Amino acid sequence: MLEDLRNCVEDIARPVLSEINAEIFELKVNNQNNIIVIEIIVDKVNGGINSDECAYINREISRNLEELEIVGSGYAVNVFSPGVDRPLKDKRDFLRVIGRDVRLHLTEKIEGKLEHSGTVEEVFDNKVKIKVKSEELIILYEIISKAVQII
Repeated sequence: MLEDLRNCVEDIARPVLSEINAEIFELKVNNQNNIIVIEIIVDKVNGGINSDECAYINREISRNLEELEIVGSGYAVNVFSPGVDRPLKDKRDFLRVIGRDVRLHLTEKIEGKLEHSGTVEEVFDNKVKIKVKSEELIILYEIISKAVQII
């Protein structure tokens, strides 16, 4: 049931998000004390979604759910931006932070170190290029154990 609802919410959200050139980064549907809680993390491909856009997405999804009478009255929709402290996991996450500083913790040493901080320069399907001082490093996603944007 929850998986069907999740798929339905995704179908409802897709055209709303395309209007503002955004996409879903994470979608969770849970039942908490007989209330359906829908949590959606959205952002633009290059980052920069704002609170007004999140509010718009929230209103449109809620309106569609009510019109289609999918969940009744016991539900809540929460739309969030990823936040600057959200871990970076894959190509989409790194695309959002091109030109920004990140800290990478690795499972294998590169240049003798397991941790590197630098500016994201390029993003590829399976790796990211960062500039550390005057040097460029290319790091495979598979050896990144943790990556965060430096604030």
